[in-house]
Amino acid sequence: MDKTRRCIVALSGRETLLPHDREPHEALCRHLSKILDWPYEGWFSAGQEYPELPYFLPFETLSTDEAADWGVSSADSLLGGVVPHPFVATKSVAHPLVPGAVASPAGWNPALGPQIAAYTLPGYSAFSKSDVYRAIERLLPLGPVRLKCAASRGGVGQAVISDAGRDSAFVEVLEPDVLAAGVAAEVNLGELRTISIGEVDLPGMTLAYHGEQRLTRTEDGTSVYGGSYLHVFRGNLAQLAQNHLPPGISDAIAAALGYERSVMDAFPGVFASRRNYDVAIGSQDSGNEHVAVLEHSWRVGGASAAEIAAYEALLNAPSEQWVEAYTCELYGEGTPPANAQVLFQGNVPGNGKLTKYCGVSMRGRET
Repeated sequence: MDKTRRCIVALSGRETLLPHDREPHEALCRHLSKILDWPYEGWFSAGQEYPELPYFLPFETLSTDEAADWGVSSADSLLGGVVPHPFVATKSVAHPLVPGAVASPAGWNPALGPQIAAYTLPGYSAFSKSDVYRAIERLLPLGPVRLKCAASRGGVGQAVISDAGRDSAFVEVLEPDVLAAGVAAEVNLGELRTISIGEVDLPGMTLAYHGEQRLTRTEDGTSVYGGSYLHVFRGNLAQLAQNHLPPGISDAIAAALGYERSVMDAFPGVFASRRNYDVAIGSQDSGNEHVAVLEHSWRVGGASAAEIAAYEALLNAPSEQWVEAYTCELYGEGTPPANAQVLFQGNVPGNGKLTKYCGVSMRGRET
């Protein structure tokens, strides 16, 4: 992507965003504006005239219709992605429909399931309660089953089912809008590492990375996404894979690239400048081992602040190939490192006090 001057514009299809979502997104826009010396014009407003061609930072993955309405015509126009149908942006796309399914979304491509299966866990996607139960029934002989509300973020909206009759409460309370977005049912991994694999095309530079996520707990004890630590490389994922990497990382990159290729082949017209994959390396209780993509994110996400911090560091150090970057989300009391960039501090309804921050480390020095 070239560095032709533009203006930064935040974008969301939602009427309102809660402060813990809105403020970090605005901080990311301001940071990128500072790095590129491009003006930040705030949130998109229909009819507003912009001083330069907008470079959008959407909060969500855009549909092709939304992209057309906002003038997003290529990956150079945004930090994020564009898909032809809403489910393509969610966990639902990772699995086939359960055999005999009574519901499916418009645009579903049955050819994807067999193609993507090599890169995901055994599982099904369901869009009705009866299909969820049918998926559980088919998967339970393989061990406990994890259910994931396809549109949820940060590890919320999930449950592990070990007995269909005893553990039915989660399914019974699923709302129609949740079912319309889809529920992914897949074998549960008892022990696992979650590897972050990503590639980001930014003005004048492409970055690729591998890293690991951490979990944190809200005040009520719920386990949720707590941040990422990334090893960021100047180049794309194919080039990253040519390096000497820690055990398991090459397999995780191969799974991510295979998953990406499968989805893009099944849905022509998809494009994304920011592509992130959560890849599990782990085993079932039965001992079966897997390297599998759990989900993808073609939008500004939890690790994006680290990606932009790494981008700035590598722009400022043109001879360097690597930088380490991190994001952290911490509930309760806690003090960010002195050199960290604080993205948000405040209360999240129902979850308590939250602090979000990011930073980089080059050759072991925090900056």
